[in-house]
Amino acid sequence: MLLAPYRADGHPDHEAAARSAAAAAWRTDARLLEYPVWLWHWEGPDALPWGSARRVDLSDGARGRKARAVAGHRSQVEPLSDRPGDEVLLRPEMLAHFAPPVGDAAGRRAGGEQPVRGPARPRG
Repeated sequence: MLLAPYRADGHPDHEAAARSAAAAAWRTDARLLEYPVWLWHWEGPDALPWGSARRVDLSDGARGRKARAVAGHRSQVEPLSDRPGDEVLLRPEMLAHFAPPVGDAAGRRAGGEQPVRGPARPRG
């Protein structure tokens, strides 16, 4: 299984990584699952293909590594300075999409599954 950013995420770096992952999955017959990052902020949940969504349950260790990876993007989760325009980019309400809800270690959302799609083949 290969997890990669959603190809329609709206961020050019994420979309490039997603296209590369899709090509690698195609060549190796790996199952590709994609997850949104910036799509939550720019478009919202209605832009996701919920009909093909899958939930990927993470172990406690994987959730910890994921949290550390997100926190490692200091330029995104901490203000760059106290000057206007240098505010935190990833506010708590957006970071909440990357963590399981309180009381649900499996990461289930009320009324649905986590937005991950698959299997996928590269476009064009």
